[in-house]
Amino acid sequence: MNNTSYDRLVAILQDVHGVTPEDTTPETTYHDLGVDSLTVVELTLQLQRELGIALEDDELTDDLTLAQTASLIDAKLAELARSAS
Repeated sequence: MNNTSYDRLVAILQDVHGVTPEDTTPETTYHDLGVDSLTVVELTLQLQRELGIALEDDELTDDLTLAQTASLIDAKLAELARSAS
């Protein structure tokens, strides 16, 4: 997991769901945060706008941790970089 991806994810969650960094750890799940399906949509749209990556809503399940999501973001960014070169 790239700390930059994790930090960006937490910042986006703060914007779209009102969580604070103190509310989160890498092992926090979306269920722990009370994230609903509308917030997942907002999160995926924000990630696409800010990072240029496309995540499907169903990739972000309730039991997915923030660390796992950051790793998924890293993988999508690496895939994007490979396709651009």
